[in-house]
Amino acid sequence: MNSVLKKLSAIGYIPKYLIINKYLVRKVAIWFDGKRRSEHANGRVIRKTRVKLSRNEVKAFNDYWKDCKKTSYEFYKAFGVPFNPQNVPNDYYDFAEHVLNLRWASFFLQHKCNLKYIIPEANRPRTILQKIDGHYVLEDNTEVSLEQAKQILKSNETFIRKVALGLGGGKGVQKICWAEESDPDKLLDQLMKPEDLIFQEVLEQSDFMASFNPDSVNTLRLLTLNINGNCTVLSSFVRMGAKGSFVDNLCSGGGALVGINKDGYLSEFGIKKNYSKCYKASTGIPFKGMKVPDWESVKEKVIEFHQHIPHANLIGWDIAINKDGVPVVVEVNLDHAEVEAHQIFNGPIFGDRFDEVRKYVKRKKPMLRHSVIAY
Repeated sequence: MNSVLKKLSAIGYIPKYLIINKYLVRKVAIWFDGKRRSEHANGRVIRKTRVKLSRNEVKAFNDYWKDCKKTSYEFYKAFGVPFNPQNVPNDYYDFAEHVLNLRWASFFLQHKCNLKYIIPEANRPRTILQKIDGHYVLEDNTEVSLEQAKQILKSNETFIRKVALGLGGGKGVQKICWAEESDPDKLLDQLMKPEDLIFQEVLEQSDFMASFNPDSVNTLRLLTLNINGNCTVLSSFVRMGAKGSFVDNLCSGGGALVGINKDGYLSEFGIKKNYSKCYKASTGIPFKGMKVPDWESVKEKVIEFHQHIPHANLIGWDIAINKDGVPVVVEVNLDHAEVEAHQIFNGPIFGDRFDEVRKYVKRKKPMLRHSVIAY
C-alpha cells in the first residue's frame, strides 16, 4: 500500500505528510466506521425517554465504559432497569458484534437463501423458489426460467415471499393467498421484482406459539455466543405479532417482545414499539407463569446449529416452533440483535461471560480481520 500511496503523492494526488505507514488508510476507515456505528447504535434510543445518571452512577459507568456514551444507560434508568455497570452500552455492543462476526461472512449468513447451507432441511421452512442475483433457482440450485418460476408459484395456493437480504423489522415479507387476489397475473409480476427473493411455504406453528397470536408466525429470539470452545445461550425473548398482523415484530406489526428467563419462563410483562409495558398477548393470555415447552431441547438445538458456523461468534436466532414441536430457523441476525430488549428482561447481555467477552474483543481488534474493503 505504501508504494501506491508514494506514487500518488509523487504526482500530486496525495500530500506527502499523509504517507505515514501502510495502515493509515485502514486506521482512518475503521475510526470513521466506529464513529458511524456508535451514532447509529445510540440513535435507537436517543428519542426515547431518558433520565440522567447520578454522580456515583456516572463514575461507575466511566470505570467500565470511559469511551462509550451513556445514552442507553439513561434509557434503562427511565425504564426502571436497576443500574448495573455490566449492562453493555449500545455503542460497545455494536463494536463487539463487529469484531465477533466476520464482516464478509455476515452478508452471506444473513442472506435468507443461504440458510440451506448451514441449517438442516428439517429445521427450515420448506423453500418453493429462490431468486438470487436475477437467477430463479430451486432448493437444489437447479435454475428455471421466469415462466417456469411463475408456474411454480401459481401451483402453490398460499406462500410467503421475503426479500432475502438488507431488510429487517418484518419489511419485505408478504403472505400470498391466490384465492384472495383479484388480479393474480399483475401481482405475480410485482412479486418477481429484481431483489434477491425467497418464496417459502406457510409454516404451521405449535399451539403454544399460536396462543400469542394465531395471525402471525411468532418466534423465539435466542442470542448465542460461541468463543473459546464454549457455546451458550446468553438471553432470549418471544416475538409476537398483533391481531391481524402476519409479522411478529415491533416495527411492522405493532406486536410485543416478552422476555424468557434461563429456565424458559416468560417475564411478567412485555414491551411494545414505544417501549410501553403490556401484560397480556393480543389474545388476552397473560404472560406471567407461562413456560416455553421443551425449552432445554430448543436451546440445545440452537447451540448445535451455532457450533457448525465458525465464521460468526454472536448470533441472534429467530426460531419458530412447528406443529410437531420442531424448532425451525426463520433467519439469523448478526447485526444488532435488539440488545436493549435483552437487557431490559434479563440484565447484562454477556452475563457471567462478561470479562471473557471483553478480553476476547480487546485481543481480536478488527484492524487486520476486516480490511478497508469490508467497509
